[in-house]
Amino acid sequence: MNVTIFFLIAGAAQLFWVIPVLKRWRNLWYYVGIGGTVILIALFVIAVPGRGLLVSELEVTIELIQIVFIICSIIIVKDRTRKLHKKKSR
Repeated sequence: MNVTIFFLIAGAAQLFWVIPVLKRWRNLWYYVGIGGTVILIALFVIAVPGRGLLVSELEVTIELIQIVFIICSIIIVKDRTRKLHKKKSR
């Protein structure tokens, strides 16, 4: 039960985190999101399958979507950084 409550609260926090992404704030927010998501994936692996609990298809799907989010965030940060360096070199 404690694991479920923790991940529900963490999921709600991720919903609020979307604001900096939609408003295109600085790359720092992407780094925070990437780091936080990596930590949540690690905690999930430790808390659920690591303790021998069953993993549902929904949970696997959620973790895969989080991995896609990390990859997309890295691509966005690289693209923004490249554009910034290109702009400065002009």
